[in-house]
Amino acid sequence: MTKNKDILLVARPDHSIQIYRALQKHSELKSYYLTFKVVKDFVKKIIPYKKLQTVSKDSSIAIIPTFIQVCKKTFCFKFARNWRTEDFLSPYVRRNLKHTSYKVIHYWPEYAYSVMNEYISINKETKILADMYMPNPAAILADMEPIYRKYNLPSLQNSWLAQYGEQIKEHFKYVTDIVVASSYVRDTMMMTFPDKKYHIIPYGIPVSPTYSKKSTPDVINKFIYVGRVSVEKGCDLMLEWFVDNPDNEIHLYGGLLANQKEIFEPYWKFDNIHYHGAVSRDVLRKETPKFDAGILLSRFDAYAMAIGEIIGCGVPVIVSENTGIKDDVRANGFGIVTELNMDSYCKAMNKMKNISVHRDFCTNIDTYIASNPVSFGEQVVNLYKSLID
Repeated sequence: MTKNKDILLVARPDHSIQIYRALQKHSELKSYYLTFKVVKDFVKKIIPYKKLQTVSKDSSIAIIPTFIQVCKKTFCFKFARNWRTEDFLSPYVRRNLKHTSYKVIHYWPEYAYSVMNEYISINKETKILADMYMPNPAAILADMEPIYRKYNLPSLQNSWLAQYGEQIKEHFKYVTDIVVASSYVRDTMMMTFPDKKYHIIPYGIPVSPTYSKKSTPDVINKFIYVGRVSVEKGCDLMLEWFVDNPDNEIHLYGGLLANQKEIFEPYWKFDNIHYHGAVSRDVLRKETPKFDAGILLSRFDAYAMAIGEIIGCGVPVIVSENTGIKDDVRANGFGIVTELNMDSYCKAMNKMKNISVHRDFCTNIDTYIASNPVSFGEQVVNLYKSLID
């Protein structure tokens, strides 16, 4: 006998956990969550490990994919290096669809494209949403190859990214609707899929539990960067400004890629450039409010949650056009969006250092946080409801 439900969510446990939690608050919606690399709630009571993601009712955990991900991604075991992760949720989805009918299916194509391609071709009643959580690899390759040549870094033409760029042509072949976190991801996806319908739902600003409105200092000269120190994140462009402007200081929190040490370690000799390495989220929440502004000049970034957390501490930001969170920065006046060149970046820095401009950004952040904005999970649930209606 076939059961009827409203929503099936098939996803890796990143932002989809927020969707699942939001669905649990809506008893009028019958939903089911299929994921991996999580545990049931009771396990966390036995193993109180902070980073464990948990689920409870209306969900199931794919055991083999969980084992694969833990071995391959968490512990990076050599024997698991070539284990396949592509499409490994398809068998679980296929079994579920044999006995349950859904009004909306929201899925991550990388993990379940084969079964969904079959399902789409024979089922016209269900509304299918495919999720793209990163920019189109074709756009990344086009933007990054000149940078890699400049710094004598290995080309991406034979990398997993190039392979994935070919795979997404099959992954998104039959879907009509794609969910993305930003206009940047949408624009890159339109290079390959111009005729799809795109639903932009930003991941949102995680407000610090110790948030208080930031006051503007007499001199704005202390900046923070959070994330991996790399050319992909535009750190080379970012740091050049500080070399030429020694009265300003930048503090970097994050790991450094081994093959890019020669590019960035020479910057550590400058007194106004401070590299702190990787630190915990608790340390970042404590340190971030001490700075005047955050910077992220990513050459590609689907959203940039690190910048979201800086904003959530009350600190204005400068971000690049290739950073997905630019939509929220522009719409809410959290800071400045710059093009990826030194002239535009210099103008952005000079504007941020203006006392009245900085004060306005801080006020805008405070107004936004006080408005109790709709969370990412709730926005996705609202999309589901509109499609069901």
